[in-house]
Amino acid sequence: MNNPKDMYQNLDTNSTVLEKREQLQTRLKTKLEESTWLHKFKQLSDLLTTIKTEIPATIFCDLRWLTEEETLLIHCPNPETKASLENEADKFAQVCSFAQRFVITYLDTPDFVITCSQTSNVH
Repeated sequence: MNNPKDMYQNLDTNSTVLEKREQLQTRLKTKLEESTWLHKFKQLSDLLTTIKTEIPATIFCDLRWLTEEETLLIHCPNPETKASLENEADKFAQVCSFAQRFVITYLDTPDFVITCSQTSNVH
């Protein structure tokens, strides 16, 4: 059932319009619950909410998710914010549930990388 039109097939032709609508809603809800993309999107949303709550200085930064690398790129507006976030490396390590890495950047300064694993590594 990869094609959305497939959801309309196999509906009971004797059903009322309301019953057909309910059948379609049930099928759509099932498809959404099975969606890998939606699941990852929810995880990313939860990660960003947690980071902004646990590490408030991130609200000043530009956050960019790099899907292929499973990395959150955090571009800081100034060196002070970057230094502040570098000091919060332990907090980043605690919220590594979804990301593989956090990369904290500011212009021409070296990137500060926090690698998420069983034992967190900070570079």
